[in-house]
Amino acid sequence: MLALLCLCAPLVTTASLDLFVQAFENCTTIALLFADQTYADLANDVVQEWLHVERRAQHAACVALIGTNTPSVCTGNRDVLCVEGAESGGEWGTDNYFTFIDRRLPFLRRLHHALPLDSRRGILLLDADVHIRRAIGARFSRCMLSAQQEVPCSSKHACINGGLYRLALTAAARHFLDDAIHFAQTLRIPDQDALQLATRKLERAEWHDSFVDHTICHAPADIYVNGITLQSGGAVGVHTAHVNWVRGFECKKNLLAALRKGGWRNESCFISSKSKYE
Repeated sequence: MLALLCLCAPLVTTASLDLFVQAFENCTTIALLFADQTYADLANDVVQEWLHVERRAQHAACVALIGTNTPSVCTGNRDVLCVEGAESGGEWGTDNYFTFIDRRLPFLRRLHHALPLDSRRGILLLDADVHIRRAIGARFSRCMLSAQQEVPCSSKHACINGGLYRLALTAAARHFLDDAIHFAQTLRIPDQDALQLATRKLERAEWHDSFVDHTICHAPADIYVNGITLQSGGAVGVHTAHVNWVRGFECKKNLLAALRKGGWRNESCFISSKSKYE
């Protein structure tokens, strides 16, 4: 079964979560997107791509879209349940941006706790500025946490990209998510950094190798690319591309449009300084 649930109201009630649980009852992977009105069109595109590739691969997948007015993908689709509302994020690095994304981990935890535990199922956090060419549900379902790599990475281990990762519906994943939220709230850091700290805590634990369901898998960086690896390696053989590390929204939109037409290169859009990264 495939279903698309667009929940766009500012507050998510218990009744709303019940709608999620009912809509997602037969879904193996639930893609969760957060997008303000600026990103509504990009969210619409990636939702269409996600449903297309997962349907083609005969995967039971569904989508939850949070924080924007109803995009066109919600219109006239019998598998779609939409709750309208409006919120604003803003440019990367602004207070509005971080206020908007600070909602992601707490909502992810609420949805995770509302769904029954089942190691075969999971929630995939997916940013609106992602282009999907191949089904990713199966590859991202092998571990407690499966994630795209963020490049460059200052750690001796691989870094997590907060725009594309999947958490299995397991108790271990809930503990991991609790750690990430604790780091985000106490250190006042973005969710991607909090996920990284929670990953390091898990990797240092003595019992880590004793439990299969605690494993962390990093997707190949040359297949599931971010803006840096896209710039250096191109788009040939790529399954997904997260178009970050670019100069502003217009560049992001133009690069995604080019990728969807089979191109990709626009070097004036790419940057190398994280202070300007979006």
